[in-house]
Amino acid sequence: MTKTEKAVAILVFIAVMAITFFWIFASEISRYSSELFNLTYQFLLLVVGGGGIGWLYKELTASRDRENAAKKEFLEFRAEIVNAYHEYKAIKRLLRAKAKRRIEGDEIVIVSAYEILVTKLNSLQLEFETFIMQVKGNEKQFLKVNELYTNEDQGQDLKRDLKVVEKYLNTVVHEYETALAPYADTPERIELSKLPALKAFIAGGPDIDDSRLAAQNCLKSAVTKLAHSANGNRLSNDVISNQDGPNE
Repeated sequence: MTKTEKAVAILVFIAVMAITFFWIFASEISRYSSELFNLTYQFLLLVVGGGGIGWLYKELTASRDRENAAKKEFLEFRAEIVNAYHEYKAIKRLLRAKAKRRIEGDEIVIVSAYEILVTKLNSLQLEFETFIMQVKGNEKQFLKVNELYTNEDQGQDLKRDLKVVEKYLNTVVHEYETALAPYADTPERIELSKLPALKAFIAGGPDIDDSRLAAQNCLKSAVTKLAHSANGNRLSNDVISNQDGPNE
């Protein structure tokens, strides 16, 4: 119960007790002044009692509206995180499929595809910056999510998970920003070995490095806990699997 609800409840309780008191001791009080008794009783019954109940209804409705609005905002945030997770996986797959090539035994990157897809990755990284600011600016709304971290992942919270992901994506994007600087003209291709962050980002199976693994685990942790909270502490099987496939 909120402070407002408690205050209204106390007011209604006092009004009911006062009305009950006047009703029980009506004959004794009316002996002194029946007119004063009637006016006081009517005041308590109509103004205090009726007004208190009306105020209580108004406050409860407003409280329910605030809760519904907060829940809607929470679910929208959760949906944005899930969409970002799927976008992360899609960009990674497309980089493998469209940017990476093997020519005469050498792994190379098609620069035109690389530029398009890393630009999308840059937009995704900026989204995570926004997510972090949303959580930082409204930590009360994400209290239940952070309680799950307290129970399961000591020292972690939603904001920290998102920061790990954002920092990792920024590493890949920053490499793109500097990789083409040595060239006077944009080349058609570049050796994958010259792009270690990209190579780690699109690696599969046992070649996944620790920084990417940490980012993926943090991202899955955030999505899972948001789903956990949104569904009344029930895990949602349709949002995210516990394990990515071997090439993820």
